[in-house]
Amino acid sequence: MAVSSAIKRQRKRRRVDTDGDPEFQVAPMVDVLLVLMLFFMAITSTEVLKNDKKVQLPDASHAKPNEGRPHDHEITINVEWDPFNQSALYVLDSTSSATADGLAGVIAARHNADAASYVVIRADKDVEYSSISDLMTVCGNAGIGSVAFSVLLNNHPGAAAQPSTASK
Repeated sequence: MAVSSAIKRQRKRRRVDTDGDPEFQVAPMVDVLLVLMLFFMAITSTEVLKNDKKVQLPDASHAKPNEGRPHDHEITINVEWDPFNQSALYVLDSTSSATADGLAGVIAARHNADAASYVVIRADKDVEYSSISDLMTVCGNAGIGSVAFSVLLNNHPGAAAQPSTASK
C-alpha cells in the first residue's frame, strides 16, 4: 500500500496542468535576437569598410541609381586624391597602390573568383581623368566588362552615395 501511494504522488508530479495558459519562454527568443543582431552588425561593418570617408564624391544630377544589381558581386575601388603631391591613391579592401597597375593582380584575382563581378569606382571629385582612365584600363585588361561610378545624387550633400552605371 505504501508503494502505491508513492507511485500516485509521482504521477501527480508528472501530470501537466492542461487548464492553465502555456508559459512564454523568453530565453530562446533573446538568443535568436542576439544572433540576428550579430549577423546584421557583421554585414553592416563590411559594407561600411568599403566606403572611404576621405573620398569626397562628385555631384551628379542626372545619374541613375543602382537598381537591380546585386551588391555581392561588387568590387569597390576607392580613389583618393592628394592635392599636395597631385597624385591619386588607389585602395581596394586593405590593398593600396600609388598606381592603378599596382592593383591589377588583386582586381584580376577577384574577377577570376567571381565571373559576375563588376567594379564600382568611388573617386574623389578632384581626381584627374587620367587616373580614372588608367584604372578603367586595368579593369578592362582583367576582363571586367562593367564599371560603375559612385556619385552623390541630386546635388544634395546629405544624399546617400549611389553608383550610377556606365559600361566600358
